Amino acid sequence: MQRIQREIFPYLTLAVMSGDEEDFSYLPPRGLKCKRFIVRSMDWRNPVAVEFFRVLDALYFSLRYSDDGKWSRGHFPDERLRCDRTGPGCAVRGLPRNLYNPAWLATVDPLQIEMLDIQPSVDLNFSQDILR
Repeated sequence: MQRIQREIFPYLTLAVMSGDEEDFSYLPPRGLKCKRFIVRSMDWRNPVAVEFFRVLDALYFSLRYSDDGKWSRGHFPDERLRCDRTGPGCAVRGLPRNLYNPAWLATVDPLQIEMLDIQPSVDLNFSQDILR
């Protein structure tokens, strides 16, 4: 986990995250004040990175439970539903190469690619201990 914090977390700004759209038609269960968001990926984001973020979300969620199965103090996360819809959106400059979708990069003008200031790829794999 330290490797991920050191190598990847510096790139994980709000601009890199998915395009979440609030589902205003959602009515939370009685007594809860949570919202629901539809998570839309960006055309420029590599599907491998999307899977990395999903594992990271699940890891965070799992760490919020104590050994006795109770939720730790603090706001319970809002519901986030994944969808297959993608959207345009401006690619974030200065990310590691493997955060960009190779198919999208193939459609981009070479000058625009140069302006992206693409950095060397980072390891997006989790150890088997974390995946368990």
